[in-house]
Amino acid sequence: MKSFQYEISSAIGLEDSAVGHLVREASKSKSDVILECNGKTGDAKRLFSVKGMNIQKGDNIAVLIEGEDETNTAESLERFFHSFL
Repeated sequence: MKSFQYEISSAIGLEDSAVGHLVREASKSKSDVILECNGKTGDAKRLFSVKGMNIQKGDNIAVLIEGEDETNTAESLERFFHSFL
């Protein structure tokens, strides 16, 4: 299992278009990708699962990746978070 944490710095939090991009990026992976934030968990490959977490500016997200391509997935998602959120 690979994991990393990221604090949302975007003024509007994890808004709809960012959620869509995140889901597309996570869906490229064969591994399971789970987000944890404020006591909630969500499947990063499911749009409504991520939207339902209501992630805001300043929230700290734990990203957990487990599966056959977890190392590559962790690296690409971490780049995504730093580039877009």
